[in-house]
Amino acid sequence: MSLREPGVPPRNPFSHPALFYRDDTEYLAGTIPFILAGRAAGELAANSCLHGGGGGTARLWSEDGQVVCEVRDAGTIVDPLAGRRPAYLSPHGGRGILLVNHLADLVRVHTGPDGTAIRVYLRKRAGRPTAES
Repeated sequence: MSLREPGVPPRNPFSHPALFYRDDTEYLAGTIPFILAGRAAGELAANSCLHGGGGGTARLWSEDGQVVCEVRDAGTIVDPLAGRRPAYLSPHGGRGILLVNHLADLVRVHTGPDGTAIRVYLRKRAGRPTAES
């Protein structure tokens, strides 16, 4: 995987989607992008638990006016358009990465024999949302 390693909090291991939240993300708490990043991270963590070897690592940080979430696991995504086209209704899921793409401003997927890293970028918007924004 070729994602640059930023100077951010250490990776937080998880084996259940709800277990990746840690105290090192508190400085982002309360912002709308953080809430959306948390939702996106939860979807990605669930995918990691189901399809990526039973768990992975997650990080949240702020850089260049954005909230960034990264989830890594041992799985490999074989469909290059996963999450970029409509998902069919299925009892087996298939909508997690699609939801992440709808929540985020940018989603970068890097997958290979060593696993998958997905980074989600959400712009910080000035002020509170209004009906016009």
